[in-house]
Amino acid sequence: MVPEVVSALGRWLAQARYRSETDFVFASARGGPRDADKLREAVLQPAADRAELGKIGWHSLRHSFATALDVAGARMKVAQGLMRHSSITTTMDVYTGAVERDKREKAGRVATAVLGSVQ
Repeated sequence: MVPEVVSALGRWLAQARYRSETDFVFASARGGPRDADKLREAVLQPAADRAELGKIGWHSLRHSFATALDVAGARMKVAQGLMRHSSITTTMDVYTGAVERDKREKAGRVATAVLGSVQ
């Protein structure tokens, strides 16, 4: 994990109610696992609403992560490993999206290469 995540988890653990090695990191009030649907409704969707992202779910984060890895220049094999996909085609064809800004930039480069500088 990157140092920022380790640090954030350390701060969380310092104030968490359940702290043993066998406890869930983000436990429910009773110490068990949190319900994913309730967590999405109570935490994820309100955050998405504040950011004006519309309706999202946990799977949206996987798609966003794959695309962010691509934009950051990660090799697809690295992205495949981080996403834990058995097939690289799943990473490339299902999860990774093309970013509009990148598409415009690359199309502009091709146009300049083919047309040159049009006055």
